[in-house]
Amino acid sequence: PDLLRAHLLRAECLIALQRPGDAEAAFADAIQLDPGISLGAKAAPRMRATFDKVRARMVGTLMVSSNQAGAVALLDGKALGPLPVEAIVLAGTHTVRREADGATPRELEVVPGATVVVALDVVARLPEPGDQSTLNPLRSA
Repeated sequence: PDLLRAHLLRAECLIALQRPGDAEAAFADAIQLDPGISLGAKAAPRMRATFDKVRARMVGTLMVSSNQAGAVALLDGKALGPLPVEAIVLAGTHTVRREADGATPRELEVVPGATVVVALDVVARLPEPGDQSTLNPLRSA
Protein backbone atom coordinates (compact mmCIF):
# COMPACT_ATOMS: atom_id res chain seq x y z
CA PRO A 1 0.00 0.00 0.00
CA ASP A 2 2.82 2.46 0.77
CA LEU A 3 4.55 1.91 -2.57
CA LEU A 4 1.24 2.21 -4.38
CA ARG A 5 0.48 5.47 -2.61
CA ALA A 6 3.99 6.74 -3.41
CA HIS A 7 3.44 6.14 -7.15
CA LEU A 8 0.12 7.99 -7.03
CA LEU A 9 1.64 10.93 -5.14
CA ARG A 10 4.54 11.02 -7.60
CA ALA A 11 2.06 11.15 -10.50
CA GLU A 12 0.14 13.97 -8.82
CA CYS A 13 3.34 16.00 -8.36
CA LEU A 14 4.42 15.37 -11.94
CA ILE A 15 1.05 16.57 -13.25
CA ALA A 16 1.42 19.74 -11.14
CA LEU A 17 4.87 20.22 -12.68
CA GLN A 18 3.30 19.81 -16.14
CA ARG A 19 5.23 16.64 -16.93
CA PRO A 20 2.41 14.42 -18.25
CA GLY A 21 4.70 11.77 -19.75
CA ASP A 22 6.42 11.18 -16.43
CA ALA A 23 3.04 11.24 -14.66
CA GLU A 24 1.79 8.51 -17.02
CA ALA A 25 4.81 6.38 -16.10
CA ALA A 26 4.06 6.86 -12.39
CA PHE A 27 0.43 5.88 -12.92
CA ALA A 28 1.57 2.83 -14.90
CA ASP A 29 3.74 1.77 -11.96
CA ALA A 30 0.74 2.09 -9.61
CA ILE A 31 -1.57 0.15 -11.94
CA GLN A 32 1.06 -2.57 -12.31
CA LEU A 33 0.93 -3.05 -8.53
CA ASP A 34 -2.89 -2.97 -8.32
CA PRO A 35 -4.83 -3.17 -11.61
CA GLY A 36 -8.10 -2.50 -9.76
CA ILE A 37 -6.95 0.79 -8.26
CA SER A 38 -9.10 3.87 -8.74
CA LEU A 39 -8.69 7.52 -7.89
CA GLY A 40 -10.77 9.16 -5.20
CA ALA A 41 -13.75 11.35 -6.05
CA LYS A 42 -11.73 14.46 -5.24
CA ALA A 43 -9.03 13.84 -7.87
CA ALA A 44 -8.40 16.81 -10.13
CA PRO A 45 -9.83 16.49 -13.66
CA ARG A 46 -6.38 16.61 -15.29
CA MET A 47 -5.11 13.92 -12.95
CA ARG A 48 -8.17 11.73 -13.59
CA ALA A 49 -7.86 12.16 -17.37
CA THR A 50 -4.20 11.12 -17.33
CA PHE A 51 -4.92 8.16 -15.04
CA ASP A 52 -7.86 6.98 -17.18
CA LYS A 53 -5.74 7.21 -20.33
CA VAL A 54 -3.01 5.02 -18.83
CA ARG A 55 -5.44 2.56 -17.30
CA ALA A 56 -7.34 2.13 -20.59
CA ARG A 57 -4.20 0.87 -22.32
CA MET A 58 -3.11 -1.41 -19.45
CA VAL A 59 -6.14 -3.30 -18.11
CA GLY A 60 -9.22 -5.24 -19.11
CA THR A 61 -12.10 -6.84 -17.27
CA LEU A 62 -12.38 -10.55 -16.51
CA MET A 63 -15.78 -12.06 -15.69
CA VAL A 64 -15.67 -15.66 -14.46
CA SER A 65 -18.66 -17.88 -13.69
CA SER A 66 -19.28 -21.53 -12.85
CA ASN A 67 -22.15 -23.92 -12.38
CA GLN A 68 -20.42 -25.25 -9.26
CA ALA A 69 -21.79 -23.60 -6.12
CA GLY A 70 -19.12 -22.21 -3.81
CA ALA A 71 -16.27 -22.59 -6.28
CA VAL A 72 -13.36 -20.16 -6.02
CA ALA A 73 -11.61 -18.82 -9.11
CA LEU A 74 -7.82 -18.69 -9.27
CA LEU A 75 -6.09 -16.27 -11.62
CA ASP A 76 -2.43 -17.07 -12.21
CA GLY A 77 -2.52 -19.16 -9.02
CA LYS A 78 -4.00 -16.41 -6.81
CA ALA A 79 -7.57 -16.41 -5.49
CA LEU A 80 -9.93 -14.00 -7.22
CA GLY A 81 -12.89 -14.88 -5.02
CA PRO A 82 -16.05 -16.98 -5.03
CA LEU A 83 -17.76 -17.40 -8.37
CA PRO A 84 -19.20 -15.54 -10.11
CA VAL A 85 -16.52 -12.86 -9.90
CA GLU A 86 -15.56 -9.81 -11.92
CA ALA A 87 -12.07 -8.31 -11.71
CA ILE A 88 -9.95 -5.65 -13.36
CA VAL A 89 -6.74 -7.35 -14.49
CA LEU A 90 -3.60 -6.39 -16.37
CA ALA A 91 -3.78 -6.99 -20.09
CA GLY A 92 -1.92 -10.06 -21.29
CA THR A 93 -2.03 -13.83 -21.07
CA HIS A 94 -3.45 -15.33 -17.88
CA THR A 95 -4.39 -18.75 -16.53
CA VAL A 96 -7.71 -19.21 -14.77
CA ARG A 97 -9.17 -22.30 -13.05
CA ARG A 98 -11.45 -23.45 -10.23
CA GLU A 99 -9.66 -23.98 -6.93
CA ALA A 100 -11.47 -26.90 -5.30
CA ASP A 101 -11.47 -29.61 -7.90
CA GLY A 102 -8.11 -29.14 -9.57
CA ALA A 103 -9.83 -28.48 -12.89
CA THR A 104 -7.71 -28.07 -15.97
CA PRO A 105 -6.45 -24.48 -16.16
CA ARG A 106 -7.63 -22.37 -19.08
CA GLU A 107 -5.34 -19.88 -20.71
CA LEU A 108 -6.89 -16.63 -21.90
CA GLU A 109 -5.86 -13.32 -23.34
CA VAL A 110 -7.06 -10.10 -21.70
CA VAL A 111 -7.09 -7.17 -24.09
CA PRO A 112 -6.88 -3.57 -22.83
CA GLY A 113 -10.32 -2.01 -22.50
CA ALA A 114 -12.15 -5.25 -23.29
CA THR A 115 -14.14 -7.71 -21.19
CA VAL A 116 -13.32 -11.42 -21.28
CA VAL A 117 -16.09 -13.75 -20.13
CA VAL A 118 -15.22 -17.32 -19.15
CA ALA A 119 -17.37 -20.10 -17.69
CA LEU A 120 -15.57 -22.69 -15.56
CA ASP A 121 -18.45 -25.13 -15.58
CA VAL A 122 -18.30 -28.63 -14.14
CA VAL A 123 -19.14 -31.17 -16.81
CA ALA A 124 -20.38 -34.58 -15.73
CA ARG A 125 -18.26 -37.44 -17.05
CA LEU A 126 -20.01 -40.59 -18.10
CA PRO A 127 -18.26 -43.79 -17.04
CA GLU A 128 -16.43 -45.71 -19.72
CA PRO A 129 -17.99 -49.07 -20.71
CA GLY A 130 -16.93 -51.68 -18.19
CA ASP A 131 -15.88 -49.05 -15.60
CA GLN A 132 -16.79 -50.51 -12.19
CA SER A 133 -15.47 -47.55 -10.21
CA THR A 134 -18.89 -45.94 -9.94
CA LEU A 135 -21.82 -47.56 -8.25
CA ASN A 136 -25.14 -47.75 -10.02
CA PRO A 137 -27.84 -47.45 -7.34
CA LEU A 138 -30.44 -48.83 -9.73
CA ARG A 139 -28.56 -52.07 -10.35
CA SER A 140 -29.58 -54.91 -8.03
CA ALA A 141 -26.84 -56.90 -6.36
